Amino acid sequence: MNNIKVILTLNLFINLILFLSILLLVKSPLYMFILAVSELSTVIGIIMIFIFVKKLKDNENGEPKNKDAV
Repeated sequence: MNNIKVILTLNLFINLILFLSILLLVKSPLYMFILAVSELSTVIGIIMIFIFVKKLKDNENGEPKNKDAV
């Protein structure tokens, strides 16, 4: 769980940096590349949030998925 929180935090900061670079480089030839990377990072962040919520719900249940396991 802690790994996912760290990854989500890093993703948030990366998105912020990419957003600021988009604002600064509007007239630059790198604008479209940075915009594409920003969109990809946002999509990855949304997917990670869904995974985080799913794991959180699984932990709230408190029941092991395989009861025959040790």
